[in-house]
Amino acid sequence: MPVNYAIAELPMGSEGDDQISQKIAGHIADLIPDGATMQMGIGSIPDAVLNFLDNKKDLGIHSEMFSDGVVRLVEQGVINNSCKTLHTGKIVAGLS
Repeated sequence: MPVNYAIAELPMGSEGDDQISQKIAGHIADLIPDGATMQMGIGSIPDAVLNFLDNKKDLGIHSEMFSDGVVRLVEQGVINNSCKTLHTGKIVAGLS
């Protein structure tokens, strides 16, 4: 049945700006090698981790959900899915 209402969105930004989230995110980002395929999820820590990945190369996404930071990293070429062994070159996302 067709509907006409706005898609639900979770506000981005200040949630991941606290010092604890930033420290955790920095440690997590250090563990992510170039060419890794990531399952990100949503929330303050995954959002903060994405902000530490600008210097990585050839990352991939295979996840249920992800936030706007993934789009930014795709536009920068950091996430290009070229090293994924399943669905190479494609972001896979879905929630059942």
